[in-house]
Amino acid sequence: MTEYALIDPDIEPFNTVLGESGASLQMHIMRGTECRAGAPLEDGQWEYRLFANGAIALVLRDAVSRIPVRNELGETILASPEAISLSMNLLALKDQQQLVPLEVATRLETLYRALKEALIQEHSTLILSGLAPDLRARKPADRREGRLRPHREAHSIIQMEG
Repeated sequence: MTEYALIDPDIEPFNTVLGESGASLQMHIMRGTECRAGAPLEDGQWEYRLFANGAIALVLRDAVSRIPVRNELGETILASPEAISLSMNLLALKDQQQLVPLEVATRLETLYRALKEALIQEHSTLILSGLAPDLRARKPADRREGRLRPHREAHSIIQMEG
């Protein structure tokens, strides 16, 4: 599985990186995940993750249970709430770009590319170092530290993204 560290939720990492747009991105992810799951999901299971390449995501912790989800092509996919929330992070990062000033849209695009890479790539090519200094994102000290492994549900996440 892709390596990550947990970010203290009191830091509000989306607000740190995106300013006022961070709150709407968080709501987009949470509401979109529940809509896609087709049912309310328990509060308190959300966590912020900082991936090895500096990507940030708001993720549901449940990687075990499976929920049938329909993607944009009408196909049904069995996915964990974790995978559903990760796909919604990608969709929200893409969708929000249309609603914010250019500087914030550029940051959203960078976060989108970094998160997608963290979920599907074997090796990191994009390391975020200056985007969120308060989150201690930095260049890897050596090749192994920057190494990423695809998420075990990477295929489903990409299928749900559309």
